[in-house]
Amino acid sequence: ILTQGILFLRSNISGLGFFRVDSVLSSLDKLLMLGTCGLLLWANPLPGTPFSVELFALAQTVALAATVLATFFILKSKADFPIRPSWAGNWRAGRATLAVLFRKSFPFALVILLMSAYSRLDAVMLERLLPDGKLHTDVFAGGYRLLDAANMLGYLFATLLLPMFARILRDEGWEMRIGSTPNAIPRPSSLIPLISLSFKLIWVGSITLAATVWFARHDLVELMMPARASIYRADVLGLLIWTFVPVSTTYIFSTLLTANESLMQMNRFFVVGLALDVTLNLLLVPHFQAVGSACAVLATQTFIAGAMAWLSVRTFGLRPSWGGLWQVFGFAAWSLAADFWLFEKTDLDWKLKFGLALAVGLVGLFLFKVFNIKQLRRVLER
Repeated sequence: ILTQGILFLRSNISGLGFFRVDSVLSSLDKLLMLGTCGLLLWANPLPGTPFSVELFALAQTVALAATVLATFFILKSKADFPIRPSWAGNWRAGRATLAVLFRKSFPFALVILLMSAYSRLDAVMLERLLPDGKLHTDVFAGGYRLLDAANMLGYLFATLLLPMFARILRDEGWEMRIGSTPNAIPRPSSLIPLISLSFKLIWVGSITLAATVWFARHDLVELMMPARASIYRADVLGLLIWTFVPVSTTYIFSTLLTANESLMQMNRFFVVGLALDVTLNLLLVPHFQAVGSACAVLATQTFIAGAMAWLSVRTFGLRPSWGGLWQVFGFAAWSLAADFWLFEKTDLDWKLKFGLALAVGLVGLFLFKVFNIKQLRRVLER
């Protein structure tokens, strides 16, 4: 409830164009939780009380509650709006308004429910399908932890892009025309550059990070959990981190479709994705344990990313250019080849290899001219 409240209030702040404020608020609850947990761990304000999972949950709840209040008062200072709705004094008169609100909110709620289901069901099935499921779930969760951290970058993209997409679609009089032929679909002049730029940026970041973590997976597992490191854990981590690429792609195109209110069309694919995830887990987990679950996650997220991209192409008449495809796939090939050479053919320390692999992504950004400063400036000005 607190998390969704933060998202709702932040969406109003970003919708008003205060993107810097929204960026600070996006990490405020994490910063507060770090401070609270640090106080409980090191200052020990409660002598004799051990740091437990209950205290950790309480610290997170307090941090979220404080962020809700801070976000609300910041929004109140930026916009004048009544806290009490006009129909609150007469519930009978407000029934029609409430019915409309619930009806319009239902597709959004269904999107969140289905996306949460196919994203989080794997660990539950892994535990239930195997006799020693808790041990394998621990391996899966260890790899998923790094994926969750990476996904914050994609989520930040989505929260910033949603108001931008919505404003462009509104200002240019866009109307959803699913089923129309591509030639009959208008192409908003400001929409195409923003989609292209955001997709290329998140593609570069996700490919660079996924490739680097894949090649350094054994060393990373040794660093994160030296007492429990194993090839099994490293393989699960290596597979899961590649999920960051389709998930990042989904953030771009699902945000565009959400701004266009193409929610029911998205939900159909999410239902298929949920069924696919369950089926793959049932088939793979008994034979391959956490590795099979990681494969199911990767396959499901790749399907969802492809479906969202296809639905966006069908709805908005998007047509990628040959030059754009060369930039995207050329960069991926460059990153994989360069990282393979770094990690497999050199004797450098793995930490230095890791840093150089990230630098390879930066070099590829300019080598393949994924975007230029002028293009970025034009998009931001709009």
